[in-house]
Amino acid sequence: MSRSIGRFAVRAVRRFVLLAAISAAGLLVWRGLSPFLGPEDVTPALPGGSFFVQRGSMDVSYAYKGTVKAKKSEKIKPKFRSSAKITWLIDEGARVAKDEVLARFDETAFQKRLADIERSIKQTESSMSAAAAELEILKGTGPADAEKARLAVKMAEMDLESLKLGELPDTERKNSVALESAVLDRDTAKRKLGCIPEMVERGFVSQDRLREEEMALKRREMEVDEASCNLDMFRKYTSRSMLHQKEAALAEAESGFRTVEKRSETKVKGLEAQILQLKATLGQFRKQQLETREEISKLTLTAPSGGVVVYGDEDRPWARNNVKLGQQVSQWNVLFTLPDMSELIVKYKVPEGDIANLKQGMEAFVDMDAAGLRGKRARISKLPEVTLSEGWRADPNLKEFEVEAEIDEKNLPVKPGISASVSIRSATVENVIKVPVHALRGEKRELFVYVLRHTEAGGVLERSRVEVGLRGAQFGEVKSGLAVGDLVFLGEPPAELLRIEETMKDLGLRDDGAKKQAGGRTIDSGGMKIDFTSAGGGDGD
Repeated sequence: MSRSIGRFAVRAVRRFVLLAAISAAGLLVWRGLSPFLGPEDVTPALPGGSFFVQRGSMDVSYAYKGTVKAKKSEKIKPKFRSSAKITWLIDEGARVAKDEVLARFDETAFQKRLADIERSIKQTESSMSAAAAELEILKGTGPADAEKARLAVKMAEMDLESLKLGELPDTERKNSVALESAVLDRDTAKRKLGCIPEMVERGFVSQDRLREEEMALKRREMEVDEASCNLDMFRKYTSRSMLHQKEAALAEAESGFRTVEKRSETKVKGLEAQILQLKATLGQFRKQQLETREEISKLTLTAPSGGVVVYGDEDRPWARNNVKLGQQVSQWNVLFTLPDMSELIVKYKVPEGDIANLKQGMEAFVDMDAAGLRGKRARISKLPEVTLSEGWRADPNLKEFEVEAEIDEKNLPVKPGISASVSIRSATVENVIKVPVHALRGEKRELFVYVLRHTEAGGVLERSRVEVGLRGAQFGEVKSGLAVGDLVFLGEPPAELLRIEETMKDLGLRDDGAKKQAGGRTIDSGGMKIDFTSAGGGDGD
């Protein structure tokens, strides 16, 4: 197996010797032309996509891809406060005049809301009218009811006074007179009965007459007892009962008066408060009615100024697809942008490694191939302090800043959103080792190149780690890892060398920095070197 690898390696060396010869010829031609060309006007790309590392001057320049936008633009949102569905849209790219219709929205929900509000207004007005009529009636009947109750109090007071001053003394006198009359009749009956026995003895009257007078005396005594009892009952009970009744009637009349007065006052206040509440509610409904009518008037969106219609927000291009028929939108959605294309800027993304080399006001040149415009002067007008927000798809290891450059020339025939190339030349450095940026591999500081060096021992292929300083659009400054005259590959090395590398890995010759002997050939896997000193010029073993 080692013999087959040796033959394959010898053939590969022969191919690279031929390549080196052709490359040397190309380098002589390039050196012959170099006095007539600038340091960045030619890239000595040799056959096989390779380059001889050289020392010389280098333009530190930067090139980026960006998008042309208007420096000033007006973002248009719906003016209604709720949400509505788009029912008509103007075509994107159309040129509109001031007050021209841009979009219309569905009125169904707004008209239903307006009908409900107007129905509530009618109900509130009816309730307020009924309350006002009841209040008017109460204001008329209330004083009459109060006066009637006040009269009842006066009548009860008069009845009580009449009882105290008239009826009670009168009844007491009548009972006293009745008692006195009964006592007088009894005393008369007693005197009369006292004469009857003597007259019976003399024979003037009969025994029957005696018995009649005795019975009459008893009746007179009973009448005295009855009259005395009536007088006592009146004084102890009847007069008090009559007095209490009249006093209770007076208290009831006074309570009734207070109740009528309080009830009337409470009803009046209640109706007045109800009317005030209904007026406030009616005012709210009318305000809602006015606002809803204004909302309906805003369901036709017009252009505040003339310009070219762009859907959505230029700063949020991912939301542009939401501007379509049937889409539900709100006052927070930017539906259109009207850019003022008289003044243009270019927005482009700059890696974090370049941002420190850019300055405010630095000159730039813009190419807009879609518009047939090239070399338009511009100035960096905005350098952000923070990186772009990272979305869920963003590479967390890639940090970028969004920079803006303002184009000097005005009123260019450019449409918004076209692509642009921005180039910035910051300085020219002298006497540096440089290599094309296309030869660099890896990420950030972990950069390397594939280089083929010629040594006394033979051809050596290396994957050499390099430290890069300043960088331009075409070349990068090499701080370490390469020397003048090294041949670097601008792309991947030829397939034959890659297959040799794979074969080495299969043999266990990996990047452990150890040197191993295989068929008389020295292989340094740490530098990925292949030394063919023993192969000579023939096929070998």
